[in-house]
Amino acid sequence: MDYLSFSQLNLFLNCPLQYRFRYIQKIPTPPAAQAVFGQVIHKILNDFYKSPKEKQDLKNLFLILDKNWLDEGYSSKVIEKKYRKQAEKMLEDFFKKDYDPNFLPDSLEQSFVIKMAPGLRVGGRIDRIDKKEGKIEIIDYKTGKVMDQKAADKSLQMSLYALAATDPGILKAKPEDVILTFYFLEN
Repeated sequence: MDYLSFSQLNLFLNCPLQYRFRYIQKIPTPPAAQAVFGQVIHKILNDFYKSPKEKQDLKNLFLILDKNWLDEGYSSKVIEKKYRKQAEKMLEDFFKKDYDPNFLPDSLEQSFVIKMAPGLRVGGRIDRIDKKEGKIEIIDYKTGKVMDQKAADKSLQMSLYALAATDPGILKAKPEDVILTFYFLEN
């Protein structure tokens, strides 16, 4: 990778030593349950939206969960079972409350790289992009705890997404046409 990701920047800002261990010295670390869980949920939603429209139902959503579930990172079978139940509830709530078969995302897992300064490139992947009424909505799915509006407004991650949205080589949107949304699947 020839750019820094949001995760790398965030880790460095929170703990430069941990950044050094993980990205410079490349010391392996076991996967954390919350990280594995988040990756699985993102993959399920991505696969669901990419499935044929006639298969976009709750039954298929749970089949995709079965196919993508990972049992690594959990400290016990009891903890894994708790996360599995949480995934089922999140996905069922998402399907019943927010899924609209008549409105599908414009783009999923959109990669981007922004040149910030000579020799410094920052990149990442946007979970979902919707286009509606002349606006671009960038949606980032979250499986963890809900953040308040003040924290969301200061989000480095969303700031990078906003830069990607307005970059002339990426999404080319005007700043006033960009909506940034954290979608908390738990709530």
